[in-house]
Amino acid sequence: MKAYQPTTIKLHNQAVLLNLLKQQQAPMTKRQLADASQLSVVTINKLLPELIEKQLLLTTDQPQRTGGRQAAAYQYNAQRTLLLIIQFIEEDQQIVIRFSVVDLVGNILHHEQSAEGRLPQFLQVIRQIKQKYPKIGLAVVGIPGVEIAGRLKIMDAPAFKDMALGELIEKEIAVKALIENDVNAAVFHFKEEKNRGWHLFSEKLSARCGTSHRPTAL
Repeated sequence: MKAYQPTTIKLHNQAVLLNLLKQQQAPMTKRQLADASQLSVVTINKLLPELIEKQLLLTTDQPQRTGGRQAAAYQYNAQRTLLLIIQFIEEDQQIVIRFSVVDLVGNILHHEQSAEGRLPQFLQVIRQIKQKYPKIGLAVVGIPGVEIAGRLKIMDAPAFKDMALGELIEKEIAVKALIENDVNAAVFHFKEEKNRGWHLFSEKLSARCGTSHRPTAL
């Protein structure tokens, strides 16, 4: 039988709390966290300080009332890292570019659209967005084409064909850029409602550890 080290157990239990609060999308007290996670309040007390220090969780300004007295509540910090999602889309036989900024649970913080244009205008837009939202930590670009060896060898937007777009974005706004084709980009075509595709993507980005097993007390 595999023996779990205290550090492994701790990381697992922290992931349980993070996933719980991410799904809840509402503040929860220590007692509520204990009841929902099956961890003890003592264990919750040990886990919270580090999660707060790392800015993974936030303490709410409005404590929750429980049994006649107020108790501090905690919520998932969905804006500790933001995502810039860029989509090249054909509309009325023309390519338009959609720029959106979303948080880790899929809330849309910014959205704008422009005609295809050329690279200088494109870089200016993403530079301005990054200045407005400095917490952007990743750019995901959905293209109507195929990237080969880092270049857009097949691309329906002629002005961007054969460009190393990912590299140019990374140089311009200093964040990692992922280039996806139309099929893969479908997961990023989100709406105001939180669709399942977005949650799958968000989970891959933000979950550093976590399993479906029952949590273990420290």
